Amino acid sequence: MPHSRFQRDFCTLRPRLRGLRSLGFCAGIGRFQRASPSFSYFVLTHPVGLWRNTEQNWRDQHVRVRSPVSAKHRGGAAMTAACMTLLAHHNGPIWPFRERGIGATICEAFPAAQRRHWCLPYERYNGEAKSAREIRSKITSILVQQRALHVDEGHLGSCLSSADALDAVLCLYAAAAVSSQTHPESETRFEGQIVVHD
Repeated sequence: MPHSRFQRDFCTLRPRLRGLRSLGFCAGIGRFQRASPSFSYFVLTHPVGLWRNTEQNWRDQHVRVRSPVSAKHRGGAAMTAACMTLLAHHNGPIWPFRERGIGATICEAFPAAQRRHWCLPYERYNGEAKSAREIRSKITSILVQQRALHVDEGHLGSCLSSADALDAVLCLYAAAAVSSQTHPESETRFEGQIVVHD
């Protein structure tokens, strides 16, 4: 997203988020907002990026995590703005911040973190290269054999041919973890937590 567009979009969105300061990314980036009069200005002037504790946890485990406040190359600021927009418009539960509401529960999933947590290959499985397809096949087989994944041939083929489809399946495990409370607890849930299934 171009920097000027991000700055304009965030400034438009910000008033709607004031009532959600304790929710999700809003809480996680709250300290960044306090560090600068304008969050958008802060994003555009910090090329290195900053991470919440939940992201730093996965960085420490050698998982590539984009900074949620960086608008530089491959930064996560655009996704942060999109997630904050979703939170601002959602009336249902938002894990771990709001238990009640109307609608589905929103939680934060990161497929690479789930693969890392289960000691599955967590890098270099995107694309059409033979090695990438072999890794997707290995991951899918493990999910079927060890993680009770039941899919028909069509969906199985999608997982084998597309990293995005496989990522979508892995995100379902995060949703199941929240639903069944089978996820590791974190002491920093106040700023949001990337959910993984134990």
